[in-house]
Amino acid sequence: MQKLKKLLVWDLPTRIFHWGLALSVFVSMFIVYGKKYLTLHIVFGMLAFGLILGRFVWGFVGTRYVRFAAFVKGIDEAKKEFSILDSEKHPHSVGHPAVAGWVMLVLMFCTLCVGISGLWLWLFSDINTKEGILHVHEIFANTLLAIAFVHVQGVILHIFLHRDGIVMGMIDGKRPAYEREQIGKLSFLQKSIAALWFLGSGAAALWAIKVI
Repeated sequence: MQKLKKLLVWDLPTRIFHWGLALSVFVSMFIVYGKKYLTLHIVFGMLAFGLILGRFVWGFVGTRYVRFAAFVKGIDEAKKEFSILDSEKHPHSVGHPAVAGWVMLVLMFCTLCVGISGLWLWLFSDINTKEGILHVHEIFANTLLAIAFVHVQGVILHIFLHRDGIVMGMIDGKRPAYEREQIGKLSFLQKSIAALWFLGSGAAALWAIKVI
């Protein structure tokens, strides 16, 4: 019988996206929020917007566990996440936990809406529409913060229930898995898309600096 080992299940582009998005959202919303830091707010907001656009593409062309088809799971799978004593109700799995998968989708949607409304507010609004678009932008931004808080609490709960190195897994990409479950190397196409993803995100931030 095979034993679980720490094997690679999260690809490098996904890990860069995860921490890059967390950093850019944190900086744009907490550290540089306000008129005094508007330039930095827009720059890091554009970086986050570029990262999230690329993640939608990566959800179709990325490795096994980062594709949408892999982490959008049903209610029954979600219930198993909260089982502590009955191992039959909590079978081994890798990838996103069921609840985390849905939280991730909502988080991605809110980040996208924050980016779109922010761009509209910055480039296309006028005196008649600015207040309304700003209101929409703030609603999605506050919702994003709430979802991010839920996400962090979910990670803490997962650590308490399962103690399987979930945080370290998003750093080194490794999770307890069987040999058949580990991911292989990125294809040339995947590497090319990932390069365009991060170069494009960086270019969006640089463009924001130039335009401002």
